[in-house]
Amino acid sequence: MLLANRKVAEFIGKRKAPLTFVYRIHDDPDEEKLLKLKSTISQFGYQLEINPKNISGALNQLLLDCNGKKEQNLIDTMTLRCMSKAEYSTKNIGHYGLAFNHYSHFTSPIRRYPDLMVHRLLQHYLEGGTAVKEDLWKKPVFIVRKENSWRPKPSEILSNLCKCFIWKIRWEWCLTVLFPVLLIEVCT
Repeated sequence: MLLANRKVAEFIGKRKAPLTFVYRIHDDPDEEKLLKLKSTISQFGYQLEINPKNISGALNQLLLDCNGKKEQNLIDTMTLRCMSKAEYSTKNIGHYGLAFNHYSHFTSPIRRYPDLMVHRLLQHYLEGGTAVKEDLWKKPVFIVRKENSWRPKPSEILSNLCKCFIWKIRWEWCLTVLFPVLLIEVCT
């Protein structure tokens, strides 16, 4: 699956004329967290050379050095927490965790909405379609609230919306004419 995901992203990303595409990106580790890790592991006698060109090698060596020792769980956990979270974006910065310059979720066993976008965009381009506007893929399909205080279960969304909010529904075409999406805007 990784090879397919990588090759599809390379097929689109290495074109001379740039095409909008949904990449799965993973940024470099957080430098501040790396410094905290370095400080913590020094108490156990380990060293971590924070060199942006070889941070993955240094982290791998650290994990090998502490393997099987009583502090391994702590160091493993702190090392994982240094990593940024993978996310979807039309701006390809590569995938640090996989060490790929191009990566997308083309073969995901869980059909997330961005994965469907990848399929639709790829089909559009394979059929000779032109580049779509980048900002159109980002339009929200559903907005509940900006605050995290209220997160309804999917079965409760519409009934709660009817009780609590003024809302309007409209159809829009996303990604030019690839597919219609029902947008529900919630106004508090």
